[in-house]
Amino acid sequence: MSLFPELYARSEFRVDEDIVLLTLDGWPASRDIGYFCRAGSGRAAQFEELARGSEATCAAIGLSSN
Repeated sequence: MSLFPELYARSEFRVDEDIVLLTLDGWPASRDIGYFCRAGSGRAAQFEELARGSEATCAAIGLSSN
């Protein structure tokens, strides 16, 4: 058994007859996303801007950024 995001599973496994896709109802799905860059990277400011933008987007659409 494996868990896959729904859109991925439906696009990749729609033609496989030996795979059964089941939906988990009532399960509070979540995803953790992190940004990492090498210490001293010349692009650190750009990565920090990307992280701030992601946090702002999450807040704007009502998702927790914790």
